[in-house]
Amino acid sequence: MANSFVFLILGIRGGAFIYRLMASGPSALRDIGCAIVAVLLGRLIAVCGLIGLANRVARIEPIDWRHQAIIFWGGGLRGALPLVMALSLPAEVAHRQQILDLTAGVVLFTLVIQGTTVGRLIRACEPK
Repeated sequence: MANSFVFLILGIRGGAFIYRLMASGPSALRDIGCAIVAVLLGRLIAVCGLIGLANRVARIEPIDWRHQAIIFWGGGLRGALPLVMALSLPAEVAHRQQILDLTAGVVLFTLVIQGTTVGRLIRACEPK
C-alpha cells in the first residue's frame, strides 16, 4: 500500500520530470543512460561475482548461468524505495535535482524495460 502511495504522489509530480527531461535535451538522456549502465554493471558484478564465489566455496548446489541471468535481470527491479530515499535528501544538498532525475530514470527503466521482459527471459531460460 505504501509503495502504491509513493507512486501515486510521484505520478502527480511525474509530469515535471518528463518536462525537465524534454527541456534538457540529449544531455539528460545521456546522463540517465550512464546511470542505467552503471546500475546494471554493478548488479552484474555483484550477482555473477558473488554467485561465482559461492559456487566455488559453498557446499550448495551450484547456480547455473540461466538462473544467474534471471537473478541479474529480474532481481534488479527498482521501485519506490530509491525514489523515497532521493526525495528525502535535504533541499540544500548539491545536485539534488539531478540525483532525483537520475533515480527516476533508473526506476522507470527497471519497471518498464526489465519488468516487462523478465517473464520472457524466464521462459527463454527454462530447460528444453
